[in-house]
Amino acid sequence: MKLIFRYLARFKKTVVLAVFIKLLGTLAELTIPYIFEHIVDHVVPLGKLPPVILWGLAMFGAALCCEGLAIFAFFGCKAASKGTVRLTKFIALKTKSLFIRKGENNE
Repeated sequence: MKLIFRYLARFKKTVVLAVFIKLLGTLAELTIPYIFEHIVDHVVPLGKLPPVILWGLAMFGAALCCEGLAIFAFFGCKAASKGTVRLTKFIALKTKSLFIRKGENNE
């Protein structure tokens, strides 16, 4: 376990940031149905178009926020996966060294 944490320690900030961004994205996604419900239940019965457009733009803004946060989370996860690849390569090389010794003839 120490080996895993040693290799992933340099990506700790990136992973925490990616999780935080994903949390914000989830909260933004949850606002979209609430805004839609507010439009249908409270704004449409007023019979005025400008408030419907305003709340529709708010819903569109929340969708754009979700998209942007999802892109940031993707790049954070991509950076964090580099640590996993390094760890996998290290383990493969150590496993290989158990079976093949340097300077040994394979004849």
